[in-house]
Amino acid sequence: MSGGTDSSVAALLLQEAGWHVTGVTFRFHESEAGTAYLDEAADLCRRIGITHIVQDARPLFRQTVVRYFLDAYACGRTPVPCTVCNTLLKWPLLLRLADERGIARVATGHYVRTGQVGGRNYLACGTDADKDQSFFLWALPSSTLQRMLLPLGNCTKAGIRRYAAERGFTCLASHAENFGVCFCPEGMRHFLQRELPPELIQPGDIIDSRGTVLGRHEGYPFYTIGQRRGLG
Repeated sequence: MSGGTDSSVAALLLQEAGWHVTGVTFRFHESEAGTAYLDEAADLCRRIGITHIVQDARPLFRQTVVRYFLDAYACGRTPVPCTVCNTLLKWPLLLRLADERGIARVATGHYVRTGQVGGRNYLACGTDADKDQSFFLWALPSSTLQRMLLPLGNCTKAGIRRYAAERGFTCLASHAENFGVCFCPEGMRHFLQRELPPELIQPGDIIDSRGTVLGRHEGYPFYTIGQRRGLG
């Protein structure tokens, strides 16, 4: 439970469906004094009468996700941090916590569905094509898919906001969307400039395959295959 609309409504939907719900908030990264999400998640859990657990995984997040992100840009590759986070960190931590507490199923507010074909579990795209997040979770094993509950898989974002408003959770209904990389609120370039060794971010020439100089760049970690803007 991040304190945002999707995970909060997922908890509400599960409780309404008769599940005994426990809320979990991970501390993965925080900007200076940026802990309002902890209070928002805790407040919702109090309002609906469920247990709320906070687990500090910041060192593990930096070691697993941030390190991968920086190493990829330092090697000229384009990272996909949300997939790494879900596969190596978020879901394994959720399952371990569930096992410790004897909890059979694990749920999140992702817009994705699961299904079975020939006795095997598969991910399917969420109903809302604009919000589908199946590409974040593609690497999860079948054993994890078996334990998943994904109450938003058949929902739309507009429907989720309407649901929250109808039940008196007006703040949830109007909660701002989060875009981009969650641990780079200041932007990717600023983050790389702060975190990477200065010698990796040096200006140079942009050269085509015949050796013709086409222009100048500000440091190769800022440029990736398929980049559509910011080239200058």
